[in-house]
Formats: sequence, structure tokens, C-alpha cells
Amino acid sequence: MTSLPKKEYIMFFSRYTPNFLSKIKLPRLRFLISMVSVCTIAVFLLLIFSHKVLDYFTDIAMQSESDQVSDYLNRDLDSLSNKVKKVADDNAAMPFLFKSDSVDILSSLVDERRLNNFDIIMLIDRLGSVVMRTNALGFRGDNIFRTTPWGQELSENGSVKSVESDKIIPLVLVAGHILTDGKKMIGALVAEFRLDNVYAKKMKDTILHPNSEIAIYSKKDGIVGTTFEDKETINILNAYFNSSENIESIFTEKKEVVIKDRYYSLKNIVLPGVEESQGGILLFIQNPYKSGAIIFASFMALLFFLFRSYEFKRKYYVINRDRYIIMTTIWSALLFLFVFLLAYSRLCTLPLQLKKSSDIVPSSSMKLSPEADIVDIAFRQQVEIKVSSGGEPINTVQAIITYDPKKIRVTDILTTGSICNPKLFLKNSIDNTNGRVKILCGVSEPYLSGSSGRIAKLSIQPLIVGNFNLNIDKESLVLADDTTTSNILKETVGGSYTVINSVAFETGARGVLPIFSYSHPNSQRWYRSKIVKISWPKIEGYHYKYALTKDPYTVPDINLITDENSLSLKVDSDGMYYFHLLPYRDGQIRPISRLKINIDSTSPNIWDILMNNMKVVVGDVVKFDIKSTDSLSGLQDGAYVRIDEGILAPVKTPIYIPFPKKGDYHILFRIFDNAENFQDNSVDINVR
Repeated sequence: MTSLPKKEYIMFFSRYTPNFLSKIKLPRLRFLISMVSVCTIAVFLLLIFSHKVLDYFTDIAMQSESDQVSDYLNRDLDSLSNKVKKVADDNAAMPFLFKSDSVDILSSLVDERRLNNFDIIMLIDRLGSVVMRTNALGFRGDNIFRTTPWGQELSENGSVKSVESDKIIPLVLVAGHILTDGKKMIGALVAEFRLDNVYAKKMKDTILHPNSEIAIYSKKDGIVGTTFEDKETINILNAYFNSSENIESIFTEKKEVVIKDRYYSLKNIVLPGVEESQGGILLFIQNPYKSGAIIFASFMALLFFLFRSYEFKRKYYVINRDRYIIMTTIWSALLFLFVFLLAYSRLCTLPLQLKKSSDIVPSSSMKLSPEADIVDIAFRQQVEIKVSSGGEPINTVQAIITYDPKKIRVTDILTTGSICNPKLFLKNSIDNTNGRVKILCGVSEPYLSGSSGRIAKLSIQPLIVGNFNLNIDKESLVLADDTTTSNILKETVGGSYTVINSVAFETGARGVLPIFSYSHPNSQRWYRSKIVKISWPKIEGYHYKYALTKDPYTVPDINLITDENSLSLKVDSDGMYYFHLLPYRDGQIRPISRLKINIDSTSPNIWDILMNNMKVVVGDVVKFDIKSTDSLSGLQDGAYVRIDEGILAPVKTPIYIPFPKKGDYHILFRIFDNAENFQDNSVDINVR
């Protein structure tokens, strides 16, 4: 076996090796070091841009599917709007429905729903009160024009189409058109499509790639529809996206996430509403990290093989064909394996791990839905009691609702569609003497985790015109499905309602004019917005004096007058305000209407985190306590906690967190006041 002449051998490597290698005398060693150096530099250069290359192609796919989702929704909205308009314009019998009995109204609406493939259809009278809705026959008489932004849009502009929150459905496509008798408006027709699991599945099958997934979320209720079918994955999504804070603060832009060893690029598609967004769609496009790593590794191995083939062709070596081919193949395979492992490990460390944390115990909330409304004294109303578990399974709930028995009477507790097992309702009692409802029940399998679920509906009969409140008593509880069965109920939200008499209003009785703010609907709650939007029924020929002050007994004067039936006002400072409205005409005045509005736009005060152990070792359970104040609306019970990049989960205070492993931990604490303003603080812990 002969070798390459020494002079030519050195000349060859002088072209491809760095200067420092020229000091190495052994040609074969110099060749080996040269090859390793060149490949290492090439690999690292490629890896620097590998994620950008994948990002580039993923962004193209993400933008394409994002546009398809938006186009799909717009097409459905346009179709829904056109169908409703056609029904409103063409159906000459529709105006006569207002004079028909309930059976005829329902029959006509059901026919229209079936013919046009609507999910829901509503008939609304000229004042904005629901005459009939096909999905909830017992829920009518509530006002749409005054209590929802899209209802206000419908009454003022004659039509509406948008993505909104319905009073009893978290998120819907809604379209509506007014009805006329040829001269004036006599009401409106509204149709809706539910945005739920069925809609999500239909959207995926129609426009999305088979490996892509979507999750539809509502700001108030979290995930309301998804194409994911695995229950554990759905629980993770429900736990992670159980509040708008999680979605908006983390997923404002495209982000890489991993769920159960599957890698996705995630984009939050915000769905615009009439006033503001009520929710959106999370688009998950599966990332080809493994495929990408294989492509990169194959590319590098191919380059190396071609380089060796070039040497073979130039005959710079003594050619032992079989040995040369075997060694080239082995080196190419080793290089492929090295690049693949390096690329895959790098790409897979970038995504955010979506997983439920076992280090903290989340807390739940209990709320009424709707939490504010204008209702007619002639109709029974339905109010849902909802619970959100905060991401943890629960097994028992107790809801105690109190009210003024002189203003309303609770006639029934409806349990159809409840998360509780029908056989495990241990207590269902109504005390209309003392104004108290108590519900105690065991939760059905599978246990509720993350999303909002209904405990029961209350059927309510208003007794007098005016305002009434429903309060969730402090004895209410939600028990976790664990060995401790601890009460994890953190937040409760009651309701505030206004009762009107539509018949008296139609006949011109001079009662108090009902006023409503859909920006600040619940007079029991605090809100952070300083822009107050108020509306009331319009009376022909009347003008309106108004004032927004901190005095509950202000009498409006001539300085502020409007002929419209809605206002948008801005306040300069936080506090408890009262809106006063005085209708008048030709010297005649009606009683002053008043509405209480609570505004707190200031975050809680800077606060401290107190720890019972500053030197943490493996196995320690550290107690964290929070010291803060809020001078106006007050602090919510408990806090939100996130460990590293985990779930921002609600917890009760004091907070106990175990540290079973060594390492550095970044723990974020977030506290809220009762107007949803928040303040963050964090602590870094090194566990030895």
C-alpha cells in the first residue's frame, strides 16, 4: 500500500485546515482534528439558524391557518346575518307573533331555526325584552338592548353581527336585525351559533390540517370548546387557560409549547366584539421538531459524505476501496447521530411545558350568571350558579344563596345539566321566609377540572319593581378531591338585578325609568374602567337631565341635558359614584332614576412576601404569607402563584409549597383587588 506524497498531502490539508493545525506533524491526526473542527463549526452554525428556519416555515403555516380560521368565522357570521335579515324581511307573519300566545311563538321560532340551521333564535320586543328564546324556554323577559353591547348596537343601528358572550352561553356568533310593521320598529330577531366542541370539530374538519388543533376560550369561562380529545390534555388546557390573565399575559404572540410530549406552535387569535373582545381561539400547529432534526442531521451527514467522495475522486489517498467506503459510512452515521441528538435536544428545550403542577393546590370560584340584568316582573327568571375548580378535581360543592324575600321568591331549583350526580343531591332547600337557598351535592364522574360548570339554576319570581341582589353566603364551599378534602373556594361573585314593568311602561305609567350600565353592570362589584357606559329606554318627546357624582342624592340641573338614551362618561378619579337621570317634558318630570357605580383603577399596594424558612433544602415545605393592602375595593382572598413557567394558579393564603428537588426556582405571586387590578412580586429560591 502506497501513500500520498508528503508534499501534496500537506498542500491538500493546508487548504482546509486552520493555521494552528499546521504545527501538528502527524498527517492522519491533523486530518482527524481538521474534520472534527470543520464539522463542529458547521454544526453549531447550522444549529444557530435551525430554529429560525423552522420558525420561518411554521410562521407560514401558522399565518395560513390563522387566516383560514378568521375567514371561516367571517363567512359564518355573514351567512348568519344574511339568513336572519331574510327571515326578518320576508316573514310577514313575524310582527303578529308579538300578539300570539307562547305556543305559537315557539312553534314559529323552532321552524325558522330548523330551516336555517340556527343553534338559537330569539324574539325581542321593542323595549329589548326577550319574548322567547328557543334554547331556554323558561328564561325570558330579560332585556337585551340595555344590558349588552351588541344589544345596544342592534337597537341603535338596526343590525348587529359579532362574536359575543351570551347571558347563558359563554361565547357565540350572534347576528340580529330589527323587525318593523312597515312604519316603526316593533322588535328584533336574533340568531346565534354556539362556539363549543361541536363548532371547533367542524372548523378543524373543514379547514385545518389534521395535526392542527384549536381551543376556543371565553374570557369569563376559560376553555369552552376544543378539538383535543384526550381527557388529560383537556384538563391541562382547562387548568392553564382558566382565566383571561393567563391567556392575555402569556400568549399575546406566537409561542412554542409542549403538551404530553407533543410540540406545538401556539397562536392566540383574538375575536373582536362590539365593545371589546369576549374571547378567542388558540391555534395549535404541531411542530416537526423530530423531522427537522432528522433533516438537519441528514444534510450534515450528506455534506460529509460528499466531501469524502470528493477526496476519493481526487485520489489524494492510497485507495483501499472497501475500507474507505466502510469508514466513510461509519463516520457519516456517527455525524448524523451527533447532529440529530444535538439539534433535537436544543429544539425541544425551547417550548413552554404545559403541565399541571403538583406543588400548589389551586382554589376555585363560585359565581352567578348572569351577574347583572334588567328583568320583567311578569316573567320568572333563571339564574345559574356556576363553579370553576381552578384546575383541580372537586368532589363536593355547597352553594348558599341569600336574598330579600320581600323583593323576590325562589320558586324552584333546576338541576338538569348540573355537574353534580342526580343521586348525590344531599340538600336542596328553599326558605322564602328568611330568603335563603341551600344546595349540597356530590360531583359526577369525571370530576370537574378547570372549566366552569353549572351547579344548578334558580327559578326566580320578582315581586316588586326595583332592584334586588343575590348573595353567595360565606358558608358556601368547594371540596377538593384529595386526601384532605379541603375547602378550596377562593372567590364568590353575587348578582345585582333591576325589575321593570313593561306593561306599565307601555301604557305610560310614570314610574322610575330603569337605567343600566353594561360597562359596570353589577352595583355590588367594583370595576377598573373609568369609562362608564349607561343606557335607558327612550320615551318619545322626553329630554333627560343627568349627573354623575359621588353624592347619592344629587338632583340633576340644566347644565347637563341629552335627548339620547345612552351616554358614555369618563371619571377623573376612583371612588363610589352615582348616576342620576331626570326625564322631563313640557314642565312634566318623572321620578329621578339612580344607579350606583363603583370604580377602582389603582393596583394594590406594593407588598411583601414572608417566608418561614430562608435556607431551603430538599424535602422542605415552605410557608409563604402575603402582606398587602388595598384602600378602596379591598383585596381578593388568596393569590395566584406560578412556579417557573408553570400554571398561574389561584391559591389560598398562607401558601405551602414543597421543594422535593435541588435547583433554582423562580416563584411569581400575583394578588388582585376586587376590581381585578393586580400587583406582582416574586422570589428566587435555591434549594440545596
